[in-house]
Amino acid sequence: MLKRLAVTFGVAMFASVAMAQVNMTLDVRACGEAGGNSVNVPPDPSCEFTYAVVGELSAAPNQGLATIGFPLVFSGGPLARGVAPTGLPMSAFAIPDGLNNPVDGQLVPEGFGGTPIRGVLQQCGGAENTLGNEAGPGIDYLIGTPMLNVAQNGSPEVLMTGTIGVPAGAANGQVYTLAITATCVDAADPASSSDAPCASDGDCSGGEVCKGHPFAMVIKAVQTPGIAHLEVEPVGTFATTPLTINVVTGAACPCAATPPQVLKWESMATHGTVGEVGLLIPEDGSFVEPRSTGINKLVVTFDGDVNASAAVAAAEGCTVDGTLLDLSGVAIGVAEGAGGNTVEITFTPKLPGSGLSPGTHTPAAFRVTLDGVAGDIGTRAQTERTFKVVLGDAFIVPSTGLSDARVTAADNGVVRSLAAAGTDPIDPGNVQHVRADAFVDGKINAADNGLVRSLAAEGLDGQAASLTCIP
Repeated sequence: MLKRLAVTFGVAMFASVAMAQVNMTLDVRACGEAGGNSVNVPPDPSCEFTYAVVGELSAAPNQGLATIGFPLVFSGGPLARGVAPTGLPMSAFAIPDGLNNPVDGQLVPEGFGGTPIRGVLQQCGGAENTLGNEAGPGIDYLIGTPMLNVAQNGSPEVLMTGTIGVPAGAANGQVYTLAITATCVDAADPASSSDAPCASDGDCSGGEVCKGHPFAMVIKAVQTPGIAHLEVEPVGTFATTPLTINVVTGAACPCAATPPQVLKWESMATHGTVGEVGLLIPEDGSFVEPRSTGINKLVVTFDGDVNASAAVAAAEGCTVDGTLLDLSGVAIGVAEGAGGNTVEITFTPKLPGSGLSPGTHTPAAFRVTLDGVAGDIGTRAQTERTFKVVLGDAFIVPSTGLSDARVTAADNGVVRSLAAAGTDPIDPGNVQHVRADAFVDGKINAADNGLVRSLAAEGLDGQAASLTCIP
């Protein structure tokens, strides 16, 4: 069945479907969604820059894009494949989660970037798993969870990005275009086709026929009850805008795409009137969360503005005795945070391991992943952190600057000392203060001391906690 679908996708990309409720705009822009449809470049063949194909559906009722396919024609010469999507939502349209055309007979995500045919990039795009396929023996593609509301009206989506170079011999004043347009093909002898863009009325000369129209399907707004798959319907008309490339002596080579770069992860907790305080989570997996609030909110900071509208987060974990934790009851939320360059990941209820009642503070190890955070030029970030939760692990070992994932007399000693010193309020910039405020009320007192003393008496030890229980 999947092989038949792969063939159907390739054929359908050349079909022209009318009479649909939903229409679509497809723009080719320089440097991403915020870029314009015109760019100046120097007459220098070493200049390569990024383009983005941006799509937006009309306001007619629908639940977002299900399938997308389009050609790309560069008037300056042959095009290389576009970039395979690496983050949501568009990775849901590519192998293995979705379906795209093959590359040299192999079903790989790179096929999402189109197939070069006589210099024209044909059949860019792919399809989501609206059929509800599941992975199994012999089924290793078209198995992802479909994303809803992709490219909805008012929320344009970068469908694909790619890199294009200034043609050799380009001179000041020359103008090139990068366009989504069908081309003229000699059906009897395709190798001799002119591949010229079709006329506005779809006509071609010399007996050639117009092939390679954009094609798209959307998820229907209203689904039939009892149907296991998502029902789709075709997009009707397409309004396309090309990218105009002007060769200008003295112009700077424009944009180059770089995904959003992660600056830091933090575990957040509100310490009474002191306010929200974060503990840094390094990449090496050494972080241990000791506070009774546990892991309930993480903040990821990037090096520039990001968009988290299509971002998703996931968590998995193991207890110290190697038991796989069932986190199905934990709702994970993702939202853009303060400053435009942060993303907040929330857990309701908090991740296990920091409960105050007996049996609810078993040490555990976790991995949290964040995918689909959008940055400049349609790039997407994927990032993750591993860490442990050991309630009361307050003491920072001087020789390492780290905690040791267990509760001992050293933890009891540092909390007792800070409580005796009347640490009220805590200094949010002092990591030892923050870790010792077990009850997160903004002060270190007898309550914190009593809790850590009892946990030390229990011999709470999470040093052996790892993620080896995860299949």
